[in-house]
Amino acid sequence: MIILTAFSRLKPVSLWDKLVHWGITLFTGGKVDHAFFIYKEDNSDRWMTLGALFSGVEIIPLREFIQKREVVAVYAPKGWSLEDGFKQIALAKVGEKYDFAGIVGMVWVETLRRFKIDHPHNPFNPKDEVFCSYLVSEVVKFSMKLSGILNDWSLASVSSDSIDPNQLLEAESKSNLFSKLPVNLK
Repeated sequence: MIILTAFSRLKPVSLWDKLVHWGITLFTGGKVDHAFFIYKEDNSDRWMTLGALFSGVEIIPLREFIQKREVVAVYAPKGWSLEDGFKQIALAKVGEKYDFAGIVGMVWVETLRRFKIDHPHNPFNPKDEVFCSYLVSEVVKFSMKLSGILNDWSLASVSSDSIDPNQLLEAESKSNLFSKLPVNLK
């Protein structure tokens, strides 16, 4: 199984899409509004995505996904695998609700970050629901822990419910634990 982390932004098709993208990037100060997985089963030639969207945690064929989203960056683990975390955490969350309360809590987290407060905690995170970067972060941390490299990760001590997509993208882009792949998804 090939599992990659990826980051995207909404294509501004509707006013709602523009507002969602604007709101997330305004608070995070970044260029992406979504973190997710791209994966391919060993016995398949179809690339799929798995991520937490407003409709819940879903699996969507990559071809369908890129009709509404622009993939900005894709990363592969370097010398370790996401497979165990992906199977135990991400696949287990498929069908679960989106964590809207956690997103409200992220407004608090991002506000505290602007005041230079280190590692603010998200006050609104029901553990049975997830938002996009929370899900990706949990899988990455779990997989790194199994590989014995979690302490080498810059976000190891940051609570997953307080990590936004841009923070995750920046950490992966600066880490020698990931390889950036070309974004060629046509």
